[in-house]
Amino acid sequence: MARFVKPTQGSLAFIALLLVPPALAVQLPDPTRPPRTTATGEAMPELPAPPSVIVRTPSGYHAWLDGRWVRAGERLDASVRVEAVTANGVRLHTPRGRRWLSLHPDVQVRPSDDPPSRRP
Repeated sequence: MARFVKPTQGSLAFIALLLVPPALAVQLPDPTRPPRTTATGEAMPELPAPPSVIVRTPSGYHAWLDGRWVRAGERLDASVRVEAVTANGVRLHTPRGRRWLSLHPDVQVRPSDDPPSRRP
């Protein structure tokens, strides 16, 4: 037969202390996300990070934005809609106008200074 241990006041207090920290935890802002307000205190619409992957399927282009696949015509939230997905990026329609999220935001194309014969 199973024996049950009678809880004491000390063990009940210990269990209560284990449950308190998660209840009092403070939700910290994500330091990798831009601030939600401007310097004047005006709220900024939260836009997703640039797409990390864009794939072409028989039904069109799909982009990976904020942890989910999206395509043209879908809404990211109530105020942001995906207008187009191309091989180079995603065009969004926001309350403040259109925004372009490039797949390669830091890449700049410029002509090479080397003649073609010296290129590897």
